[in-house]
This record gives sequence, structure tokens and C-alpha cells, in this order.
Amino acid sequence: MVYELDQSLRSMVKKIACYYSVDLKAARKKSNAILGRSLNPPLPFSLKLLLVPFKMRCPRFPKDGAIGYINLIDYAELVPSKLNEDGLHRTLIHLKNGQSLGSLNVPSTCRQYIKDARLVKADFLKVQGHQKRDGFEPFTRGKDGKWLRFDKRMIIYLTDNDPDDLADDE
Repeated sequence: MVYELDQSLRSMVKKIACYYSVDLKAARKKSNAILGRSLNPPLPFSLKLLLVPFKMRCPRFPKDGAIGYINLIDYAELVPSKLNEDGLHRTLIHLKNGQSLGSLNVPSTCRQYIKDARLVKADFLKVQGHQKRDGFEPFTRGKDGKWLRFDKRMIIYLTDNDPDDLADDE
């Protein structure tokens, strides 16, 4: 979904971080360390919310923001764009719901931002203890220390084995 905010994006990101109990400064620092750059890192809040920054518009006055965020989960594809009627957008970002957003970044930069976000997501999954396979997280630890396994029918199996030792039964 595309939202237009009646407050600054910085305020909204702080509210999202507060909602998810995420230390925004630490999340930025960790993303910067993973990527080796410090300008506008992807922001991981949860498994379903990882914000990827793109330059969406030209600033109108000093300290006016130009960055907008797209949730990595909602991203579908990037399409190089010919300059549209305002003569600015270089890349169209298509979302899974069919909407498209224009970015002032060139397509190669947009692709790099998506790759960076996937690196941050992989680290986030590792730190959170999730083992990702086939587009969902089938393994997690239960309170008793046993592995819980979720299959495609969402049936729970308890096992003492490590998930890496289990073979997929497909």
C-alpha cells in the first residue's frame, strides 16, 4: 500500500520503531556495519517489515526529505523508466499489489538497495534464530528446547534433531 503522511517521515519511522520496540540507532548502526556504508540503510523492524530507502522526490527547501521507504515484502520488480511528465523518475518500482512508485535513483542503484536489504534481512533472520526455507520459516525452538517444525499444512512436529539434519519430505 502507498501512504501519504501528514507528518514527517522521520517522525513516522520513530513511531514504527517504538511500536516494534526497536532501537532505531542500533538498527541503523548494525545495518551500516553489514553493508559498509552509512547513508540511509535498510531498517529491519520485524520479519514482515523491512524498510528499504529510495530517493522519491527532489527536496523543496533545506532539510526537506527526499527519501521514501518501501517494505521489502511488498516489492515485486524494478523497471527502468523513461522520464515521465515531470521529467524526473528514472526507475519504476512495482509492488505486489499492482501499484507502482517512481524513484529518482537510477535502476542499478535501486537494485543495489534491494540487494542490501536482502543482506540485512538475512542477518536479521539469523540473529532472530529463524531458519528460512521455501519462503517461510518452518523451524523454531519451543520453550522446552525442542525444535518445532511447521510444514505447508501448518502441522506442528516436535523433534530433538537440529533442522539442518532433517530432510524435507516433499
